Amino acid sequence: MKKPKKKKNHYINNKTFFEAIKQYKLDLKQNPNIQIPNYLGECIILICNKLSVSPNFFNYSYKEDMIGDGIISCFAALNNFDPDKSNNPFGYFTQIAYNAFVFRIEKESYQNYMKHKNLEHTFVLTDEIFLEHNQVQKNDSAKEDGIRRHYEVIQKYEEKIERKKRKQEERKRLKNASKL
Repeated sequence: MKKPKKKKNHYINNKTFFEAIKQYKLDLKQNPNIQIPNYLGECIILICNKLSVSPNFFNYSYKEDMIGDGIISCFAALNNFDPDKSNNPFGYFTQIAYNAFVFRIEKESYQNYMKHKNLEHTFVLTDEIFLEHNQVQKNDSAKEDGIRRHYEVIQKYEEKIERKKRKQEERKRLKNASKL
C-alpha cells in the first residue's frame, strides 16, 4: 500500500504573492504615495532570511549585512516587477536577493584583502624598524604563522582577480573571433 503524498508547505504561496503584487501595482497607479503592504514586506523578508540559511550563504560572519542588502534590493526592485511578463515573483525576488548576497560577499572579500594588504606594509615597516634596533627574534613561529595567513589572503584574492581578467580576455577574444 502506497503512502499518500504529503503536500509541501512552502513558506510563501507564490500565487498569493503574485496577486498581492498585482494589487499593489494597481493601487500604486491610483496613489503614487501608497505604502507597501505588510504582506509583501513579510514575503521579501522571508525570502531573504531563508536564502541566508542556504548552504551557499550560511557560514558568513556578515550574514545580517547580506540579509539587509537583499531586503533593500528587493524593495528597490518591487516597482520593476512586471506581472504581465512574469507570474513568478518568488523566483524574481530570490534572484535579486541572491545577487545582493553575492555582491556583499565580493565587497567584504575586497575589504578583507585591503586590510591584509595594509597589514603587509605594516609588517614590512615594523620588521625593518626592529631589524635596525636588533630587537626581532628570527624564530618567532606565531608571528610567522600570522604573516603566512595574511599573505594567503592576499594571494587568494589576487589570484581571483587574475582569473576574472583571463576570463574577460577570453570572452573578448571569442567575441572578436566570431565577428570574423
